[in-house]
Amino acid sequence: MHCDGATTKRIHRWGFLWGSLLLVCFGLLAGRLYYIHQVMRPSLIAYRDAQQTRTIAIPARRGLILDRQGRILAGSEDRPSVYVDPGLLEDEELRTVCDALAPVLQTNTSELHQKIEKRSESRFVWLARRMTSEQGQAIEALRLPGVGLVNEPFRYYPNGSLAAHVLGFVNSDGQGLEGVELQYNNNLSGKAGRYATTCDVHRRPLWNTEEDVVEPLDGNHLVLTLDIVIQGFLEEAMEKAVEKYSAESAVGVVMNPQTGAVLAMGCFPTFDLNRYQDFPANVRRNRCLTDPVEPGSCFKPFIMSGALAEKVANLDEPIFCGNGTASFPHRVLRDAHPYGTLTVEEILVKSSNIGMAHLGMRLGNQRLHKYLDAYGFGHKTGIDLPGEDRGIVLPLKKWSQLSTTSVPMGQEIAITPIQLATGLSALSNNGEYRRPFVVQKILDPVGEETSPNGATNVIRQTVAKDVARSVAQRAMVRMVNDSPHDVKLAQYQVLGKTGTAQIPRYGHHGYEPDAYVSTFMGAAPAENPQVAVIIMVRRPKKSIGYYGGMVSGPAVKEVLFKTLTYLDVPPDKIQESQRMAQVSSPGIPSD
Repeated sequence: MHCDGATTKRIHRWGFLWGSLLLVCFGLLAGRLYYIHQVMRPSLIAYRDAQQTRTIAIPARRGLILDRQGRILAGSEDRPSVYVDPGLLEDEELRTVCDALAPVLQTNTSELHQKIEKRSESRFVWLARRMTSEQGQAIEALRLPGVGLVNEPFRYYPNGSLAAHVLGFVNSDGQGLEGVELQYNNNLSGKAGRYATTCDVHRRPLWNTEEDVVEPLDGNHLVLTLDIVIQGFLEEAMEKAVEKYSAESAVGVVMNPQTGAVLAMGCFPTFDLNRYQDFPANVRRNRCLTDPVEPGSCFKPFIMSGALAEKVANLDEPIFCGNGTASFPHRVLRDAHPYGTLTVEEILVKSSNIGMAHLGMRLGNQRLHKYLDAYGFGHKTGIDLPGEDRGIVLPLKKWSQLSTTSVPMGQEIAITPIQLATGLSALSNNGEYRRPFVVQKILDPVGEETSPNGATNVIRQTVAKDVARSVAQRAMVRMVNDSPHDVKLAQYQVLGKTGTAQIPRYGHHGYEPDAYVSTFMGAAPAENPQVAVIIMVRRPKKSIGYYGGMVSGPAVKEVLFKTLTYLDVPPDKIQESQRMAQVSSPGIPSD
């Protein structure tokens, strides 16, 4: 059979079209194969590896926190945590897993099932973290599909509530939330490692090689300036004062005035670090740093040192105090007890508001403000703890004539307990102001020192040495020795000052009725102070007692005596019986 020319052309045309179509299809297939092999290959390999391998984090161990003697304040230990991959579980398997895990995790099946169902799209769901080792062993023995275990560091505090407000705590992910744990989180936390492992169909690890392991870098250790023994002295004394006077709360600080090292710091009521979630936030707040208060009469030594430094007064100069009442610009002041003429030294000893107002008038606002700045009031101390408040000191341009007489008696300003303790340390240590600090040194994971704190340098001279010694070692010593309250020590000469401040009415002018902050601050031995202590008791019951010397004085005395004895500081006072024996038996050697 022969085809005519038209038919032949038509056949050739269709053949060409089909041939071209086949070539295009082959070209597309070749292009697709090339795309899969060259472009999609990395992602496909990654998908394959993700199905067959797992990368598991190796948590770094958080560094220790130690006291100045090397005793553990915060430590870490490994505890098992359990997780599940919902993507590997069918409905029936999920019910089986929940039934098996519920009794081990001490929960019920429905709650566990609901927890997993809420995150069913996720490939990782925590079921319980930092369990006991017995729970971990029980879960491991069950060999449940989709369920895995990993060790996580668990933070523990062996002393419970001791120094809770300084140490702070960590969250479930091991990140610091308060105190030293927050301030030095980067030092303490270290760097997590990891390892890759081949898994079975249920995502259970089968094997891994050493090449797949990146070891974790553990965190650094901190050595604090705190001493748990001195911390115990402080917390016990505060608790007793609060209970005795039915008070609302108390705060306290113990410092070495010669270095700025904080030996103890605390608030009462306190809380247990091992279960911090059970306590409200206001109890966990470190009020030594965060809550400024009007200081009252314990502020007077700082103003008096300014008056002596500016030579507008001297300790022996007599000043008439109005027999208990005196007029000043825009106000009339009254003393708790009527005094006629007092020397400047006696003004501090007897805590005369009228006498201090006269000194304020002589200084004037500009110089008053100057010495508030010198002692750091109105500024953060720079202590290495989070949350510090700078207190309340208005700018000089906002001061009035009332400020001139209010500030010298500790009103119209607010300071934090750490500012007061630092100011006391400066005044008692020849006027040398040193920044307070709580971390003495940082050690690497093997215990080698990486960096000292470096905070022991003198920052500034508040007043001349002789001025500071006149106020501290003369006027403040006499204040203690003449006090009717139980603030004296037989073995050590104490310098100190009382303060009884009214609590301002929140959001209004004036003060709350029968509401006080009772303060005592003291340091010893007076000529060379090794320890400075402040304790402030808030809202003691007025019918029991509210004067600073009565409420807080005995507590400070107790802390001073116990601390000085514990530190083996030699007594600077000779007992009367010893003195008489030396006088009556001169030249006779003692045994």
